Amino acid sequence: MFEEQQLVPPTTWDEFLSLNEKLKAQKITPIVEGFKDIWTLQAAYIPIAISTYFGTNPNFERDVYDGKASVNGPEVTGALTQFAELADKGYFNKNSLSIGNDQALQDFIDGKAAMHMMGSWTPGVIDGKTQNFPLGFFIIPAKDGNTVMSAGTDKGLSINAATEHPEEAIALVQLMLEPDMLELYGKDNALSAFNDVNPVFANPAMSEIQAALQAHPGHRNPGDYFPPSVQDALNTALTKILAGGGVGDSAAELAKLYEKDKSKVNF
Repeated sequence: MFEEQQLVPPTTWDEFLSLNEKLKAQKITPIVEGFKDIWTLQAAYIPIAISTYFGTNPNFERDVYDGKASVNGPEVTGALTQFAELADKGYFNKNSLSIGNDQALQDFIDGKAAMHMMGSWTPGVIDGKTQNFPLGFFIIPAKDGNTVMSAGTDKGLSINAATEHPEEAIALVQLMLEPDMLELYGKDNALSAFNDVNPVFANPAMSEIQAALQAHPGHRNPGDYFPPSVQDALNTALTKILAGGGVGDSAAELAKLYEKDKSKVNF
C-alpha cells in the first residue's frame, strides 16, 4: 500500500530499492511496520518470498518435501537476503520492533511514511478511520522478474454428501459461481482470481489489487507447507535481521528444523 500522491509504483526490484532510497534521501520514512505484533513480520516477508520461492518453481515446497529442493537453498536464502536488504538500508521505520500494527497504520495515515506492507484488508481498515486518504497499491516486484502474487481464499462452498437434493444443490452452487453473480457478491466486498470476474470497488486501491491478481500468477502463502517450528524460527530470523543481526546461517537452521519436523507437514 502507498500514499498515491507521493510515488510511482516500481516494476522491478531495483526500481523498488531506488524508490526507497529516494524517499529516505528526502527524509521520508519509506516503509512503516509494527513488528511488535509478530504476525506482521510475515506481512512484510511474504510479498518478497512469494516470488523468490515460486517465481521459477511453482512446486518449490512440494519439491522440498520430496527431497528435490532444500529449505537451505537459493529460494529461502534469497528471500531472507532481500528482506535484510530493506532492513540494512534503513527503509523500515526505526521503531518497527517496538510498535504494533495499529500504531504503524496510524503513522501511515498521518503521513509519517510513504508505504505500508500489509494485506488486502488494509483499504477497508483505512476507510473506517478516514475518508480522505489517497491510497494506492502495487505488488512487490521480484528480483529476477518472475513476480508472483500471494493470494488465499477466505470462503468455501460445499455440498453435504447426504443431501436429499443433490441436483438442486449442484445447480445452486453453479449459479453462485456464475461471473455476474460473483461480481455482484464481490462489489466493495471481495477480490476475485478469475479473469472474467471484475467486481467494482469504491476504493481505488482495491481495484489495483484486483488488477494485480489478474496480471500476475498467484500462489498460496509461502511457508504454508512448512512445519510450525520452521515458521516460528523464521519469525525469529526476521526479527534478528531487523535488529541488525544479519541473515547468517538462518536458512541452514530452518532446514534442520524442517527435517526434524517433516512428519508434521501434510500435503
